[in-house]
Amino acid sequence: MQRLMRKANVGDALVPLPGYSVTGLTHGDLSTLWPGLKLKSEAVNEMGRRLVAEADKLVFYNTFALERLHPVNLVEGTVGRGRPLSHTFFSTMAGGSNPKLGMDGQVLVAAHYVPGHFCLAFVDFDREKFMYIDPFCDFDKAGDHRKMGLKAMRELRKHVHEELVRQGSQCDVRTWEMLGLKAPKQPDGVSCGVCVLIMIELITTEGVGALYDLDKQCENLSASGHTEVAIDTTKVFVQWTEHYINTKRIEYASRLVNRQSVRSR
Repeated sequence: MQRLMRKANVGDALVPLPGYSVTGLTHGDLSTLWPGLKLKSEAVNEMGRRLVAEADKLVFYNTFALERLHPVNLVEGTVGRGRPLSHTFFSTMAGGSNPKLGMDGQVLVAAHYVPGHFCLAFVDFDREKFMYIDPFCDFDKAGDHRKMGLKAMRELRKHVHEELVRQGSQCDVRTWEMLGLKAPKQPDGVSCGVCVLIMIELITTEGVGALYDLDKQCENLSASGHTEVAIDTTKVFVQWTEHYINTKRIEYASRLVNRQSVRSR
């Protein structure tokens, strides 16, 4: 890992994030962050949790949430019967004392895993929208993927509404729009999980508005054929370059393999 980091010139990748715990992660989970492999849910969930740990007004729902609300089996082409999340699920994911949903500026991000593929759903409470990003293809051209995303967002919207009612909030999300955003696509068949983590990290570092800006940039890049560093526009879709994706893989992997917890210092 050190050799790969030096090769990719990721100098600060060993700095651990606050509150890191290796509970539930195995060597097999971590190994999926190596180039050419597909991430396991455990790696995406732990890295996603760590990315939002210190972010203000940002809540991360791990893959369990949408798998339970809208279970999908792409291989068999079936959708199972969803089940509601526990009434304590939001508070567990949000952390803190008596966390509230629906605050101004709050964003709820949910990693969506279906067999063999990761996507990202998020709730933007300021803009009153439920949004979806598919790293494989554009939402408006995704066919079955779009139907899957819309159904998942409907179930997420239902859950958010029920949680807001439970908390006594006057916020009503039942008529909020459900839309897709463009983002650079995965350059191969295995990097969807890394792309989802990149989107989550972008929200934590630059705010959710950065995703809307990226949507416009992808639209403009597709139209002009212009190429930027880390983006490849020579294909049908605007794509992340393999070099950038593999650099991010090494960065995330090195964070996860560093087992030192800040709280243990």
